[in-house]
Amino acid sequence: MSDEEAEAAAGFERRHAAELEEEGRRHTSVETDAELQRLEEELEKSRVGGIDLDDDRKKRGRRRDPDEDDDDEDGEAAAAAAVAARKQGFVSNDGAGKYFTDMPEDRMGDLSLSDPNEMKRALGPSVRFAQHAMLLAAERGKETNDREASLDLLATLYTGVSDRAYANKALREFGHATGIIDIYPLELMNHLLEHVPGFCTKVRKGSFLRRTEGDDALALSGTVGAPMRLDYDPELRVRGFALAGGGRPGYLLEPLDEPGAYQLIFLSPGTFTAILSAITKDGWLVLEEIAITVAPSEEVLSFDDITGLRRERDNERDPDAPRKKKEPDDLKFHFPKRI
Repeated sequence: MSDEEAEAAAGFERRHAAELEEEGRRHTSVETDAELQRLEEELEKSRVGGIDLDDDRKKRGRRRDPDEDDDDEDGEAAAAAAVAARKQGFVSNDGAGKYFTDMPEDRMGDLSLSDPNEMKRALGPSVRFAQHAMLLAAERGKETNDREASLDLLATLYTGVSDRAYANKALREFGHATGIIDIYPLELMNHLLEHVPGFCTKVRKGSFLRRTEGDDALALSGTVGAPMRLDYDPELRVRGFALAGGGRPGYLLEPLDEPGAYQLIFLSPGTFTAILSAITKDGWLVLEEIAITVAPSEEVLSFDDITGLRRERDNERDPDAPRKKKEPDDLKFHFPKRI
């Protein structure tokens, strides 16, 4: 082949390649335009459909109970509940048929659970901590027959919690929210104030009961069945009462009709140390100790001879027992006071 023929053939090939490339660009442009048009049409349909769907949802919402949540909200709530349950160990990820596992064991009353911080972790709310600590102390009292050992154990449990705010909240709930087995809450607070004075928050020893001038230490004396009067500032609120040492002579502490006055009645003679607490206007709990001497009564008194105790017994009797029908003019309500 001559040089001229070779040059002509090369030129033909270059032109043919350019034509093919141009044809490819035209096809690509057409397909792209078609694709863009198709996407625009689908987007428009979706937008119109979304508007129709919103209108339909609004119409259904007007017909539906206004308090009913949307399906999306229900789904989100269910998902959040599932996450919380999984964190607590209630839900398993092992697959279908194994969605739920056994509830964690409730260790309330488990005598092996005696580490304060582990108690907080396993029991949760502070009131449960206080109740469990009370059960442990009661068991210690049965084993040793020693109240001081029970008090020492309780004090150790409360002071052993690393979360001081949690421990103080549990201490405040001990008694009125947990009940009492053998140890009075005021005994424990008094014990803590003596041995760990910086532990209790807004609790202190003091004097709030009125006494005769020049008498620093308050001492009461009386006879079995005779009321002994306690006066205090009406702005205070009496919170608790305890007998140090846990004696059970039988007694009744109740408010009188006039503000700032209580009466205390004992059923057995003896010498006692009582602890009375009151809350001040600024939220402090003040503990005061009272020496009480009760002499035997010259007359023999029974339970029924003391009006206040008889009234308490009537209010605590069997709820299924027949009750005396109130007269129409009997408008006085009696609420048993637990201290």
